[in-house]
Amino acid sequence: ALAMGAPAAMAVVARWIGLALGRGRMLIWFDGIGVIAPVGRTGPNMRRYLHPGRHHAMTGLACGPLPIDIDPLAVSQADHAFTFELANPADRRRVAESIGWEPKDFDAAVHDLGKYEFLHWSSETGELLHMPPLPDEKHGQPGPRGPRTPGRGPGRAAPPVPGPTR
Repeated sequence: ALAMGAPAAMAVVARWIGLALGRGRMLIWFDGIGVIAPVGRTGPNMRRYLHPGRHHAMTGLACGPLPIDIDPLAVSQADHAFTFELANPADRRRVAESIGWEPKDFDAAVHDLGKYEFLHWSSETGELLHMPPLPDEKHGQPGPRGPRTPGRGPGRAAPPVPGPTR
């Protein structure tokens, strides 16, 4: 078994990404994006994916705990970004700057999150929506569905958080 982050493991991941680049429509799941695309040390195939990946008809799902440790293109090239609680101000600043939001406004939106709530940003609209927790199907209790704001109840659309003017 290869330890993730070890040079041999990273060489295997780099080959997989390189193979996917030439295959047409493809979805790649990057679990541990900070290991696969570390800031300042992103490999050539991952950089090819991050720069013109959309021209290769590729979609990526990337998750990781520390935005400050990942290549900024992993967020700034995203069509959608989902952000859960971020305790580190540097992480909040990285996400805010990558999606074109004022860091103080993004900070306020993150601080308004309740347990398991998250923010959804779309590059198409530039809106940042405050989303409820996902359903807890593990325990047989569905959670509220749809965006909301306090006092509106589940399933009602939340107004977008004010963002940058375009």
